[in-house]
Amino acid sequence: MGINFYRKLFHICFGIFLLILNHILSKSVFGIILIFFFLGLSVFEFLRLFFFEKVPLKFLWVPLLKKEEFSRLNDAWFYLIGIGLAWYYLNVKN
Repeated sequence: MGINFYRKLFHICFGIFLLILNHILSKSVFGIILIFFFLGLSVFEFLRLFFFEKVPLKFLWVPLLKKEEFSRLNDAWFYLIGIGLAWYYLNVKN
């Protein structure tokens, strides 16, 4: 199986994890968690793009990057933005 399979599997598992959190937690707590995920991933992406040598645990995340993602934001950042916007605008949990 190629690397794209593992990338997609990670995205699916993370989406299911967020869905479960959405049903367990209150709307405000889940929103705060989404904001922290977004901020954490944004800081990681900034460090990865500008200070690559200082980011730890490269053996975990470097194999999951596409070749073009070494010089731009990776798909996970856009995926998390999409989940956050969908959650906010669709107001899944009333």
